[in-house]
Amino acid sequence: MQMTFFRNKWLCALLMPLSLLYRCVVCIRNILYNLGWLKAHRIGTFVLCVGNLTVGGTGKTVVVGYLANKLKNKKKKVVILSRGYKRESSGTVIVADGKRLLVGSKHAGDEPYFLARRLKTIPVIVDEDRWRGSLIAYSYFKPDYILLDDGFQHRRLHRDLNIISVNAISGFYNNRLLPAGPLREPLSALKRADFVWVTQFDETENWSKTERLIKKHTDKPFIISCYKPDGLVQLPSGRNVSLDFVQNQKVLIFSGIANPDGFKKTVEKLNPSVVYAVNFKDHYQFTPGDYDDINQKAIELNVDMIVTTEKDFVRLPSDIRFEKPLFYLEIQLEILRGEDALWNEILK
Repeated sequence: MQMTFFRNKWLCALLMPLSLLYRCVVCIRNILYNLGWLKAHRIGTFVLCVGNLTVGGTGKTVVVGYLANKLKNKKKKVVILSRGYKRESSGTVIVADGKRLLVGSKHAGDEPYFLARRLKTIPVIVDEDRWRGSLIAYSYFKPDYILLDDGFQHRRLHRDLNIISVNAISGFYNNRLLPAGPLREPLSALKRADFVWVTQFDETENWSKTERLIKKHTDKPFIISCYKPDGLVQLPSGRNVSLDFVQNQKVLIFSGIANPDGFKKTVEKLNPSVVYAVNFKDHYQFTPGDYDDINQKAIELNVDMIVTTEKDFVRLPSDIRFEKPLFYLEIQLEILRGEDALWNEILK
């Protein structure tokens, strides 16, 4: 869902009765779990959940990748477990076994495939039933940690640590529940979090309003982070190119992610002369017609290069060609503060 939808005040007002009904359902469900009438099942290993309260665009998948890589470097066995949003499969699918990729992005979902491709030696499993997926993960791989990607609302699986990711740019938009706003749960659900992980902190001047809102509901510690451009890869060759290549260039970017403004700001850190953006909805499946339109726009604007995200790259066909050079941008997460407290909690 595009976040611009929630800026339409009249439409959101019309949807408020449905939001109230949705709130009742969510609150009843949470009460049943809090009272123990609905059971959260424990698995025989540490479950670390990274989720959010809004639909899309908080950077949780990048956070999961960061944590998985750090745990691997600390000699811990890790498995990533995800729903596999918008995949063309169902049930349990092992995307990667820590040695090789076993399925493509269409059967894995683009975010789990992105993680499996980037992390390489870490198993990735998708299952809409995270409890069932955790049983398979534990049975097959005997991990020290299961990293639950986007599982905050999936309370059937007990987790030992909950992290809520919040995008500093977008916050909670209009603070309303679906469908009149982006919230999956009321902000009071922040009480279940052990940490609040803030992404893209360096790209906004409006964080204080969101911070005050969060602190009304929880006193848990913050982890403050930003995105740092890490590499530029030319397609289809896969050749690594210096980030300096973007400097003073006319750039056309395209993406199908929830927060295209954040991607544009990340590219602008590389000091191009100008950036033109073509935005598609989150998890968009590009068509040949879309590639023709992007190619034509690049020619009309006489840009020097075309850049997309690494998450969008995994959905592109291997034989894609444009008149202008095509690249995808790799990013890394940089922690600005709060990391020590997190690792003390994870490793204790």
